[in-house]
Amino acid sequence: MKSRKLTPVLGVVAAAALTLSACSSIGGSNASTTGTTKKSGTLNIAFIPGITTDGFFIAMQHAAQKAAPGLHINLDYTGPTVYSYSAQTQVFDSVLAQKPDGIIFASTDGKAMEAPVRQAIADHIPVMTVDSTVDDASLIDSRVATSDEIGGKLAADQMIKLVGTSGEVAVIGYIPGITTTDARTAAFLAEMKAKDPGVKLLGTQFSNGSLTKAATITTQTVGSNPGLKGIFVVNDLNAAGVVNGLASIHKTG
Repeated sequence: MKSRKLTPVLGVVAAAALTLSACSSIGGSNASTTGTTKKSGTLNIAFIPGITTDGFFIAMQHAAQKAAPGLHINLDYTGPTVYSYSAQTQVFDSVLAQKPDGIIFASTDGKAMEAPVRQAIADHIPVMTVDSTVDDASLIDSRVATSDEIGGKLAADQMIKLVGTSGEVAVIGYIPGITTTDARTAAFLAEMKAKDPGVKLLGTQFSNGSLTKAATITTQTVGSNPGLKGIFVVNDLNAAGVVNGLASIHKTG
Protein backbone atom coordinates (compact mmCIF):
# COMPACT_ATOMS: atom_id res chain seq x y z
CA MET A 1 0.00 0.00 0.00
CA LYS A 2 1.40 3.38 -0.94
CA SER A 3 2.20 5.96 1.70
CA ARG A 4 -0.49 8.62 1.95
CA LYS A 5 2.25 11.16 2.67
CA LEU A 6 3.62 10.70 -0.85
CA THR A 7 0.29 11.12 -2.63
CA PRO A 8 0.11 14.94 -2.55
CA VAL A 9 3.68 15.08 -3.85
CA LEU A 10 2.66 12.97 -6.84
CA GLY A 11 -0.17 15.38 -7.63
CA VAL A 12 2.01 18.47 -7.45
CA VAL A 13 4.83 16.98 -9.50
CA ALA A 14 2.39 15.61 -12.07
CA ALA A 15 0.84 19.02 -12.60
CA ALA A 16 4.25 20.71 -12.88
CA ALA A 17 5.70 18.07 -15.17
CA LEU A 18 2.78 18.12 -17.57
CA THR A 19 2.91 21.90 -17.77
CA LEU A 20 6.43 21.61 -19.19
CA SER A 21 5.36 18.76 -21.46
CA ALA A 22 2.33 20.60 -22.80
CA CYS A 23 4.28 23.80 -23.42
CA SER A 24 6.96 21.83 -25.26
CA SER A 25 4.43 20.03 -27.42
CA ILE A 26 2.45 23.14 -28.23
CA GLY A 27 5.62 24.97 -29.15
CA GLY A 28 7.09 22.19 -31.26
CA SER A 29 9.06 22.68 -34.47
CA ASN A 30 6.59 20.90 -36.80
CA ALA A 31 4.78 23.84 -38.37
CA SER A 32 2.20 21.62 -40.09
CA THR A 33 0.78 20.46 -36.76
CA THR A 34 1.69 22.65 -33.81
CA GLY A 35 3.35 25.78 -35.12
CA THR A 36 6.46 27.41 -33.75
CA THR A 37 5.01 29.72 -31.13
CA LYS A 38 4.45 28.50 -27.60
CA LYS A 39 0.99 28.97 -26.20
CA SER A 40 0.79 31.74 -23.65
CA GLY A 41 -1.60 32.11 -20.76
CA THR A 42 -3.44 29.37 -18.92
CA LEU A 43 -3.19 25.73 -19.96
CA ASN A 44 -6.24 23.48 -19.85
CA ILE A 45 -5.10 20.21 -18.28
CA ALA A 46 -7.30 17.18 -17.65
CA PHE A 47 -6.55 14.92 -14.69
CA ILE A 48 -8.15 11.45 -14.94
CA PRO A 49 -7.75 9.27 -11.83
CA GLY A 50 -8.36 5.55 -11.68
CA ILE A 51 -11.50 6.21 -9.64
CA THR A 52 -12.84 9.43 -8.16
CA THR A 53 -14.03 8.01 -4.83
CA ASP A 54 -10.78 6.58 -3.42
CA GLY A 55 -8.88 8.59 -0.82
CA PHE A 56 -5.58 7.97 -2.61
CA PHE A 57 -6.77 9.82 -5.71
CA ILE A 58 -8.74 12.42 -3.74
CA ALA A 59 -5.53 13.43 -1.95
CA MET A 60 -3.81 13.67 -5.32
CA GLN A 61 -6.68 15.80 -6.63
CA HIS A 62 -6.43 18.26 -3.75
CA ALA A 63 -2.67 18.67 -4.21
CA ALA A 64 -2.94 19.17 -7.97
CA GLN A 65 -5.78 21.68 -7.61
CA LYS A 66 -3.78 23.61 -5.03
CA ALA A 67 -0.73 23.74 -7.29
CA ALA A 68 -2.60 24.46 -10.54
CA PRO A 69 -3.15 28.25 -10.25
CA GLY A 70 0.52 28.93 -9.54
CA LEU A 71 1.43 26.91 -12.62
CA HIS A 72 -1.09 28.75 -14.79
CA ILE A 73 -3.22 25.63 -15.17
CA ASN A 74 -6.97 25.31 -15.45
CA LEU A 75 -7.30 21.79 -14.03
CA ASP A 76 -10.25 19.60 -14.97
CA TYR A 77 -10.37 16.66 -12.55
CA THR A 78 -12.73 14.06 -13.95
CA GLY A 79 -12.82 10.28 -13.78
CA PRO A 80 -14.87 7.11 -13.44
CA THR A 81 -16.80 6.17 -10.32
CA VAL A 82 -15.80 2.51 -10.74
CA TYR A 83 -12.26 1.22 -11.24
CA SER A 84 -12.27 -0.32 -14.71
CA TYR A 85 -10.55 0.34 -18.02
CA SER A 86 -13.88 0.48 -19.88
CA ALA A 87 -15.21 3.19 -17.58
CA GLN A 88 -11.93 5.11 -17.72
CA THR A 89 -11.83 4.85 -21.52
CA GLN A 90 -15.24 6.52 -21.72
CA VAL A 91 -14.00 9.39 -19.59
CA PHE A 92 -10.78 9.60 -21.60
CA ASP A 93 -12.71 9.79 -24.89
CA SER A 94 -14.91 12.54 -23.47
CA VAL A 95 -11.83 14.48 -22.38
CA LEU A 96 -10.24 14.11 -25.82
CA ALA A 97 -13.35 15.64 -27.40
CA GLN A 98 -12.70 18.78 -25.35
CA LYS A 99 -9.17 19.04 -26.81
CA PRO A 100 -7.23 19.89 -23.64
CA ASP A 101 -3.62 21.07 -23.75
CA GLY A 102 -2.53 17.95 -21.88
CA ILE A 103 -3.72 14.93 -19.92
CA ILE A 104 -2.54 13.43 -16.65
CA PHE A 105 -4.01 10.04 -15.83
CA ALA A 106 -3.57 6.99 -13.61
CA SER A 107 -4.00 4.02 -15.92
CA THR A 108 -6.45 1.31 -14.87
CA ASP A 109 -4.99 -1.26 -17.28
CA GLY A 110 -1.48 -1.29 -18.74
CA LYS A 111 -2.54 -2.71 -22.10
CA ALA A 112 -6.14 -1.62 -22.60
CA MET A 113 -5.45 2.06 -21.93
CA GLU A 114 -2.86 2.26 -24.70
CA ALA A 115 -5.60 2.79 -27.30
CA PRO A 116 -6.93 6.09 -25.90
CA VAL A 117 -3.35 7.28 -25.32
CA ARG A 118 -2.58 6.59 -28.98
CA GLN A 119 -5.60 8.68 -29.94
CA ALA A 120 -4.33 11.52 -27.78
CA ILE A 121 -0.99 11.29 -29.58
CA ALA A 122 -2.81 11.45 -32.92
CA ASP A 123 -4.57 14.58 -31.67
CA HIS A 124 -1.20 16.10 -30.60
CA ILE A 125 -2.17 16.09 -26.92
CA PRO A 126 0.72 15.20 -24.57
CA VAL A 127 -0.02 12.55 -21.95
CA MET A 128 1.73 11.67 -18.72
CA THR A 129 0.85 9.06 -16.14
CA VAL A 130 0.87 9.32 -12.38
CA ASP A 131 1.05 6.17 -10.26
CA SER A 132 -0.01 3.37 -12.64
CA THR A 133 0.93 3.62 -16.31
CA VAL A 134 0.68 1.85 -19.69
CA ASP A 135 2.79 -1.08 -20.83
CA ASP A 136 4.37 0.82 -23.74
CA ALA A 137 6.32 3.56 -21.99
CA SER A 138 7.20 5.19 -25.33
CA LEU A 139 3.61 6.42 -25.65
CA ILE A 140 3.73 8.83 -22.72
CA ASP A 141 5.68 12.02 -22.23
CA SER A 142 6.61 11.25 -18.64
CA ARG A 143 5.55 9.38 -15.52
CA VAL A 144 5.48 10.20 -11.82
CA ALA A 145 5.37 7.25 -9.44
CA THR A 146 6.88 5.56 -6.43
CA SER A 147 8.84 2.32 -6.86
CA ASP A 148 6.46 -0.62 -6.66
CA GLU A 149 9.36 -3.04 -6.90
CA ILE A 150 10.95 -1.60 -3.76
CA GLY A 151 7.55 -1.50 -2.07
CA GLY A 152 6.97 -5.18 -2.79
CA LYS A 153 10.40 -6.15 -1.46
CA LEU A 154 9.95 -4.11 1.72
CA ALA A 155 6.57 -5.74 2.28
CA ALA A 156 8.15 -9.19 1.90
CA ASP A 157 10.95 -8.33 4.32
CA GLN A 158 8.40 -7.25 6.91
CA MET A 159 6.30 -10.36 6.31
CA ILE A 160 9.36 -12.56 6.86
CA LYS A 161 9.93 -10.90 10.24
CA LEU A 162 6.34 -11.58 11.21
CA VAL A 163 5.84 -15.17 10.05
CA GLY A 164 9.27 -16.71 10.50
CA THR A 165 10.53 -19.60 8.38
CA SER A 166 7.43 -21.79 8.08
CA GLY A 167 3.69 -21.67 7.49
CA GLU A 168 1.66 -20.18 4.67
CA VAL A 169 1.21 -16.69 3.23
CA ALA A 170 -1.67 -15.64 0.99
CA VAL A 171 -1.71 -12.85 -1.58
CA ILE A 172 -4.89 -10.95 -2.41
CA GLY A 173 -4.58 -8.92 -5.60
CA TYR A 174 -6.83 -6.13 -6.86
CA ILE A 175 -7.43 -6.28 -10.62
CA PRO A 176 -5.03 -8.02 -13.04
CA GLY A 177 -3.32 -5.72 -15.53
CA ILE A 178 -2.67 -2.71 -13.29
CA THR A 179 1.03 -1.94 -13.68
CA THR A 180 1.58 -0.79 -10.10
CA THR A 181 -0.06 -3.65 -8.24
CA ASP A 182 1.26 -6.24 -10.70
CA ALA A 183 4.83 -5.02 -10.12
CA ARG A 184 4.32 -4.83 -6.36
CA THR A 185 3.01 -8.40 -6.22
CA ALA A 186 5.78 -9.79 -8.43
CA ALA A 187 8.46 -8.15 -6.26
CA PHE A 188 6.85 -9.43 -3.07
CA LEU A 189 6.68 -13.01 -4.35
CA ALA A 190 10.23 -12.95 -5.69
CA GLU A 191 11.61 -11.62 -2.40
CA MET A 192 9.68 -14.18 -0.35
CA LYS A 193 10.89 -17.07 -2.50
CA ALA A 194 14.49 -15.87 -2.34
CA LYS A 195 14.69 -15.08 1.37
CA ASP A 196 12.13 -17.35 3.01
CA PRO A 197 11.78 -20.55 0.95
CA GLY A 198 10.34 -22.45 3.90
CA VAL A 199 7.12 -20.45 3.73
CA LYS A 200 4.46 -21.76 1.35
CA LEU A 201 3.04 -19.04 -0.91
CA LEU A 202 -0.61 -19.64 -1.74
CA GLY A 203 -1.80 -18.69 -5.22
CA THR A 204 -2.72 -15.04 -5.78
CA GLN A 205 -6.47 -14.41 -5.69
CA PHE A 206 -8.07 -11.23 -7.08
CA SER A 207 -10.89 -9.20 -5.59
CA ASN A 208 -11.56 -7.50 -8.95
CA GLY A 209 -12.09 -4.23 -7.12
CA SER A 210 -14.76 -5.53 -4.74
CA LEU A 211 -14.45 -5.04 -0.97
CA THR A 212 -17.02 -7.76 -0.48
CA LYS A 213 -15.04 -10.21 -2.59
CA ALA A 214 -11.82 -9.33 -0.76
CA ALA A 215 -13.59 -10.10 2.53
CA THR A 216 -14.97 -13.38 1.16
CA ILE A 217 -11.57 -14.47 -0.15
CA THR A 218 -10.11 -13.72 3.26
CA THR A 219 -12.62 -15.76 5.25
CA GLN A 220 -12.40 -18.69 2.84
CA THR A 221 -8.60 -18.62 2.81
CA VAL A 222 -8.36 -18.52 6.59
CA GLY A 223 -10.90 -21.32 6.91
CA SER A 224 -9.24 -23.67 4.43
CA ASN A 225 -5.59 -23.06 5.37
CA PRO A 226 -4.90 -23.76 9.06
CA GLY A 227 -1.20 -23.03 8.51
CA LEU A 228 -1.89 -19.49 7.29
CA LYS A 229 0.31 -16.94 9.06
CA GLY A 230 0.03 -13.86 6.88
CA ILE A 231 -1.84 -12.11 4.05
CA PHE A 232 -0.19 -9.69 1.65
CA VAL A 233 -2.70 -7.14 0.35
CA VAL A 234 -1.63 -5.03 -2.62
CA ASN A 235 -3.50 -1.78 -1.97
CA ASP A 236 -5.64 0.16 0.49
CA LEU A 237 -8.99 -0.72 -1.05
CA ASN A 238 -8.26 -4.42 -0.76
CA ALA A 239 -6.96 -3.92 2.76
CA ALA A 240 -10.33 -2.60 3.91
CA GLY A 241 -12.05 -5.70 2.56
CA VAL A 242 -9.51 -8.02 4.18
CA VAL A 243 -9.91 -6.31 7.56
CA ASN A 244 -13.68 -6.66 7.26
CA GLY A 245 -13.28 -10.35 6.49
CA LEU A 246 -10.96 -10.94 9.44
CA ALA A 247 -13.27 -9.03 11.76
CA SER A 248 -16.23 -11.16 10.71
CA ILE A 249 -14.45 -14.30 11.93
CA HIS A 250 -12.91 -12.59 14.95
CA LYS A 251 -9.33 -12.82 13.70
CA THR A 252 -8.33 -9.18 14.19
CA GLY A 253 -6.13 -8.19 17.08
